[in-house]
Amino acid sequence: MSSNNTPATGSNAIAASNGSSSPPNERARADDENKFGAKRQAMATLSHLGLELGNSVVYDKERAVRGTLRNGDTQVNLSTNIFGLKTVACDIYLYHLEFVKVFTTGKYAGKSYPFIDPERKAPDFTAFQNRQDHGKLLKAFLNKYPNVFGNDHDTFCYDYAATLYSIAELVYFDTSMFLTEQETNEAIETNEAIGRPYKVTLTVKKPQDNVFNVRDLTRDQSLDLSQQPLHIIRFLELVTSRHAAAHPEEHVMYESKKTYYMRPENYGFNLLQLGGGKYLAAGASKTVACVEGPKNKGAAAVIIDSKKTAFFHAMNLLEMLCATVNVKPTVVINMDQFRDCVQVVKRLEVFPTYGNRQNTPILLSGLTEGDSLTTMMGSNGEEICIAEYFFRRYGITLKYPHWPLAIGAKKVQGNKPSFPVELLTVADYQRVGSGNITSTDIATIVKSCAVLPAIKNREINSCYQSFSFGVDAFMHKAGMSVLGEPLKIPARVLKAPQVKYANGSIYPEQNGKWRLPKQAKYAITATLKRWLAVFLIVPQERMKFGEFEQFAQKFYYECGNRGLRIDEPYGLRQVVCDEHAIEELFETARKEQCEYILFGHSDRDTKHHCMERKYEVISQCVRTKTIYNVMTKSPLSLENIVAKANVKLGGLNYNIVVDDFPFDENVLFIGLGMNHPAGGIGNPHEDPPAHANSVSQDSSEES
Repeated sequence: MSSNNTPATGSNAIAASNGSSSPPNERARADDENKFGAKRQAMATLSHLGLELGNSVVYDKERAVRGTLRNGDTQVNLSTNIFGLKTVACDIYLYHLEFVKVFTTGKYAGKSYPFIDPERKAPDFTAFQNRQDHGKLLKAFLNKYPNVFGNDHDTFCYDYAATLYSIAELVYFDTSMFLTEQETNEAIETNEAIGRPYKVTLTVKKPQDNVFNVRDLTRDQSLDLSQQPLHIIRFLELVTSRHAAAHPEEHVMYESKKTYYMRPENYGFNLLQLGGGKYLAAGASKTVACVEGPKNKGAAAVIIDSKKTAFFHAMNLLEMLCATVNVKPTVVINMDQFRDCVQVVKRLEVFPTYGNRQNTPILLSGLTEGDSLTTMMGSNGEEICIAEYFFRRYGITLKYPHWPLAIGAKKVQGNKPSFPVELLTVADYQRVGSGNITSTDIATIVKSCAVLPAIKNREINSCYQSFSFGVDAFMHKAGMSVLGEPLKIPARVLKAPQVKYANGSIYPEQNGKWRLPKQAKYAITATLKRWLAVFLIVPQERMKFGEFEQFAQKFYYECGNRGLRIDEPYGLRQVVCDEHAIEELFETARKEQCEYILFGHSDRDTKHHCMERKYEVISQCVRTKTIYNVMTKSPLSLENIVAKANVKLGGLNYNIVVDDFPFDENVLFIGLGMNHPAGGIGNPHEDPPAHANSVSQDSSEES
């Protein structure tokens, strides 16, 4: 690392976490230009493809044939996760809030900036704190200016950003309002020693159309989704989260549709450890939609589902990195472990455990290749290492100076600051991205989410209770309530369709799994004459070329077992994984009239993804991790790879045969999805015996 590295200390640390903001009018113009430019680019792309922008339309279910019990079907009663939302005709007034911080001293004296820059996407911890700070500021203004807001604060519903809803119309909203430096610090509990002195002003703006009636949601029903009153739906989603959002000691919320529980045991959930400094947090998702109820078509309803999401523990950063790569802190990590650690710290927020800025979050961007002993910096006219600097400046002797340094995301005096990882603590409330979810984590998440309907039903009821709809004063004043019992409907369990292969048909097993018989041949098999197997070489790759050759041979034999008319590969090659070498490979393959390339590649590589389309040579990428599974413990993975290859090459793996099903000839079915829990559907004597969700589960890292 270069000698001009800057450790985070003194005024540098605050500069690393707080960026300057452009004036509001300039930002507004830039925002409009960005939106217009993005829309214009999207429309140009559609036009180039010969497509026009259409409206999303809900299918008119009155035209569908339904409700007929057919041979093999089973009639059941379903309990949904849909709770009716009762409303009355009530006018709601909408106002926009603009909080501005005005500096009174220092080099920024007289300058003003938005309290929170709306253009900057904040990481999780900062996003959560921004919501809390907005809420605290508004509360301070409500208390200071009763002549504007009145004395009953339960007439307001706030989105913790820039929108305020009110049951009563504001008359004196154009009053000049501000909080002094002391009032600001008291309101948001800032430490003047680490912050810049500023006061905060509040401007309340009245939009041109600032009033709507809650009942407008259901008065004009349309199958055209573009015609739905989305502003009312957004308001109802906010209102039904109002009580939860006001209790951050129980709920962590980044938006009005999701909450995560600080004390999950209070709602019947357990905290599951994932390893590597991660845990699986429980929470709830909630949306508002118009549904077909037993009495009303298009009635408003609240849809609730339990949610499981991976979070980072609030812990020492070095301990987290050691847990991630499974080493002790005394170990010198290798290059693969270094990359895994870099993946963890990217966009991670931490706090320093030294100095006078221990309450200032720092956003990280990576790790240095050097350590505290080899990374130099200038201090009082001499070059010293980072370890020596911390000893002189803070009297701290680093225990593990051989570890890489964490790099701050924001530059200070032209350089990104560096921090010893042993002196950093991970901030709370941070979700784990997909890049840090391991296969073991996925298995734990799937097991936790794929539960019996009876358990899912209990989870949803617990989530319903967590929102405390019945105690919110604003909902009472607006005449809103959420029904305590979910919508229950009669339904059918359809007879399982046949899965038809070229040499016979099978029914799904009793547990709903469709297993591919060993002797099954694909319905339509592809022909492949000229193809390559290519292994992409990356530094520190653990797989050897000979192992990849064995995998390619297994792939060839499995293709033959499933009926593909395939010749042996005309080449087994190794290629360095860089863009030039891969492009050269595709150029050569096209000249050789190659029809298909089977790649074995590192989990870290993405360089070859665009080449198939550019050179019109079909390719299929198999990660080395998957190849290891095929060769050691998971032959089913090979079946999946071959099944995908057959479809890529123009084949068809199987047909779905549905007996005696009343298809509407006016309906085009573009897909068939089935959702079933693991291990059966619970006690068949319970009433209702099954449970239906209105929304599907999220991706593996957030379910």
